[in-house]
Amino acid sequence: MGDAVRRASERVAQRRGLAPDWINDGAKGMAVALEIEPERLFTGERLIVESAGPRYVLAMKLVAGREADVEDCVQLIRELGLSTSEELLDLVEAALTPRRPSPRVAYWAEKVLEQAF
Repeated sequence: MGDAVRRASERVAQRRGLAPDWINDGAKGMAVALEIEPERLFTGERLIVESAGPRYVLAMKLVAGREADVEDCVQLIRELGLSTSEELLDLVEAALTPRRPSPRVAYWAEKVLEQAF
C-alpha cells in the first residue's frame, strides 16, 4: 500500500474510531483459487470499497487459521448457510485447488463450524 493510501486510511480510522490498521494489505499472502464475487460495501465521493465476497473471504480466513478470525468465520458460515463439515471442507478444497487442505486447515475449519451452531 502506498504512503498516500496509508495516510488516508489513518485519517479515516481516526474519524471513524477504527484501528489504525483497519485496511489489511497483508491479505495478498492468503489468496485462494476461488472466483472473486465483488460486493460493494461503500461508495463515497472519492472512494469505493468492495469486498471479495463472503465465500472468498471465508476461504481466506479458514486457510489462514487465525484465532482472531473466528467470529468473522462464524458470521460468514451463517451468512452463506453452510451447516455441515462437508460443505465447509468442499469450500476449503476448492479454495486450495490444486492443493489439498492440510490436516491443520481441515481441523481449523471443523473447529470454526462447531462454533457457528
